Amino acid sequence: MSLMYWVIGLILLIYMTLVFLLGRWLPLHGNDVWILRGALAVLGLIGAVVAFWYQHKVNKAKEATGEGESEESATGDLDGLVREAIRRLKQ
Repeated sequence: MSLMYWVIGLILLIYMTLVFLLGRWLPLHGNDVWILRGALAVLGLIGAVVAFWYQHKVNKAKEATGEGESEESATGDLDGLVREAIRRLKQ
């Protein structure tokens, strides 16, 4: 699972906490507080689902094009190219 999924989940948790606390901070009472909390929670969940879907789509596209390689192999390729360029320059 990508780190980005964890970041999205953490942001959603922080958002939901703030939505709950917002009801206490505003001078709303009774059903008004719960309507506000519910509406904002639904908006947050929709945003999180869209973010998860988009991240999943990006990850699948990277895997399909072969860009999903680890950073180590990409760095190794770059190191090899630099060594080859230095070798050619010394000749």
